[in-house]
Amino acid sequence: MEKLTLKSASGRRVISKKKGRNEIYARGPEKASSEDAGLTQKMLLQWVQQKEEEMSTSIRELYWDCDKAFWIEVNGEKIEFHEALAPLEFPQ
Repeated sequence: MEKLTLKSASGRRVISKKKGRNEIYARGPEKASSEDAGLTQKMLLQWVQQKEEEMSTSIRELYWDCDKAFWIEVNGEKIEFHEALAPLEFPQ
């Protein structure tokens, strides 16, 4: 299980993770080598935004099993994302 961070970078919402001292961003549709990985990143960001609006909260953490299972936790409640097409892709 890996904890990812949701944040804004250069005015865009991104999914990031720590790699050593650096922070790397999940590749979106325009940069991912797999179309499904890029679509998963885009759909996750849309889903998180929808959940933030529904629950009137700010979501900063996304949990990932390093395959196709993603979830958020809000007030102790685990909310799963069921539409991942592929694992996220991060630069090496």
